Amino acid sequence: MFLVEPGHTHYDVRFQVLGIPVRVHPWFWLAAALFGGMGSFRGLSTLNVMALGIFAVFVSILIHELGHALVMKAFGDSPSIVLYLMGGLAIPDRGGSWSFSSPRRRSPVDQIIISAAGPGAGFLFAGLIVVLLKLFADVSVHVEQFMPVFEIELKSPYLFLLVHFLLYINIFWGIVNLLPVYPLDGGQIAQQLLIMNDPWGGMRKCLLLSTIVGGVTAFASFSYFGNMFMGMMFASLAASSFMALQQMGTFGGGRGPW
Repeated sequence: MFLVEPGHTHYDVRFQVLGIPVRVHPWFWLAAALFGGMGSFRGLSTLNVMALGIFAVFVSILIHELGHALVMKAFGDSPSIVLYLMGGLAIPDRGGSWSFSSPRRRSPVDQIIISAAGPGAGFLFAGLIVVLLKLFADVSVHVEQFMPVFEIELKSPYLFLLVHFLLYINIFWGIVNLLPVYPLDGGQIAQQLLIMNDPWGGMRKCLLLSTIVGGVTAFASFSYFGNMFMGMMFASLAASSFMALQQMGTFGGGRGPW
């Protein structure tokens, strides 16, 4: 979700996955703890629920960013990953956001593939979990409020809650991340498609679309889904897109190529 790499700190956690350097900013752990702390489960302490939530967020966002980074690597970059707050950033050649400062000029199709690879990796991970559940547990699925709901029979409440967290993050938030709201992956895909069609006005159309979809999603989150966090997030993204439109001169008549 983020476009700017956060500053380095003495408390960063560093490691490598598949040869890709990963840096975890300390704010990531706090945001993950808040996510885990919002849940509750009968028979489990708040601390245990929080720990499972932190683990699920960490694994899910790492897999998401690995999806971006592995495609970058296939395109010839040497990417790194930063996890920060409730999101992350895959950086080509440690040079900054791939969207604006990639050292190699990418075609719009390449950029779309890179953007789609993050949610795609999450969907594949969720699919693997469902396959394993089908093999070793009882699981059924139905749709409520346009989203898949899994009915899972597991003896361990810890495993049940962990599976619930992983499926929720990788499916629900994967779909949400594909909405054409900037700078989510869906917004960056929309940006490339619109600029391909209209190099002069594509970015303005992208920000206008982001403002509308973000505003509608925020309203639906507050009034229909009852999700305050999601509502505030999309309200903020819609406001950011609207302010960017103003700065680009959309409401003042200014024009220029993106």
